[in-house]
Amino acid sequence: MVQRNYPIQDLHFWEMDVRDLFKLWFAGFWTLTQVMMLFSMLALPVIIPGLLMWFYQYMTGTP
Repeated sequence: MVQRNYPIQDLHFWEMDVRDLFKLWFAGFWTLTQVMMLFSMLALPVIIPGLLMWFYQYMTGTP
């Protein structure tokens, strides 16, 4: 978590320290990255068998 010496509600983004602003943006970007990784990992048990079934049908020529 990003620690600040001032309340964030009292300052506009152009009045904040650039390092604090980048820390906040990086924290939000990292959270988004973790959420995307979580959903992709949870989807793998559905995606892998689907790709295997598609590949089998493609190789055998069955509809």
